[in-house]
Amino acid sequence: MSQSFSRLNHKTNNEVVVQQQLFTFFVEDMMFGLDVEQVLMLGQDISAIQRLPVEQRGFLGVTRYQGAVVPVIDFAHRLNIRSGYDARLELINFLKQTESASWHVVQQLEHHLHQAASILDDSDGVDVQVLAQWWQRSRKRDELLAGLLTEMLECGRSLNESRDTVITLLQDKQTESAERIILADTRPAVENMRRLCRQAIEHLESGLRQVLLYLSDDGSTPRCALLIDDVNDVLSFESNQFHPGNQAALAQISLIDKVLAGIFTAKDGVDCLLLDINKISGDLPETF
Repeated sequence: MSQSFSRLNHKTNNEVVVQQQLFTFFVEDMMFGLDVEQVLMLGQDISAIQRLPVEQRGFLGVTRYQGAVVPVIDFAHRLNIRSGYDARLELINFLKQTESASWHVVQQLEHHLHQAASILDDSDGVDVQVLAQWWQRSRKRDELLAGLLTEMLECGRSLNESRDTVITLLQDKQTESAERIILADTRPAVENMRRLCRQAIEHLESGLRQVLLYLSDDGSTPRCALLIDDVNDVLSFESNQFHPGNQAALAQISLIDKVLAGIFTAKDGVDCLLLDINKISGDLPETF
């Protein structure tokens, strides 16, 4: 889908303030932006990328735009940071492990109860610390996921507490009390945890999408395409919010030298890291 964009001017105290419109997207908690005049279109045909025998960080291969061959850059991997797509896959895998671990808890407790097996070690149970880390990452950007993880944290703590109580009772040979707690507390907690895991996984899988952001110098000829996955919106920033990358403080940040022209700071909201199309595509293979 193609879109047209423009700069906007307005007056404040009889002074003309230039507003720059930026196409924005996220990688982890960082918002990146490009001048909308450099954006040709968003494409979804990821399968059309042709791999090439070129080893260069972030370079995926080439695709075609109206007959032109266009180099494709995996933006997050080019910066050696985790993409939103990769993060979702990692969390999905962790949630599948959590679902399995919770079921394993009740199985092991019941096995010990009936077979007099050895006591479980401390490694068994739900890893609430990792759950809390994922909640921290998601709470600002994904309310539904954050809500599910909040419930999972409560459920995980309850499940681990129930597990510890049962182990203590079994060690004291109080098998009847242990069995009551397994039936009344542990099993319901496990069933709830498995339900929450499946809901979160379904939500995450529905957001597993990657797109190609086609960039141009002149508004018509493609320069390159960025593989991204967390598209945000077109936002406006005033010129006095911009801090060039060559300023003393910003020049110390290695990321600036790699891809950025500078930073737009926001009083209320997230700062936007302005990309420099020349820096992004400046060291592509010589054939481009």
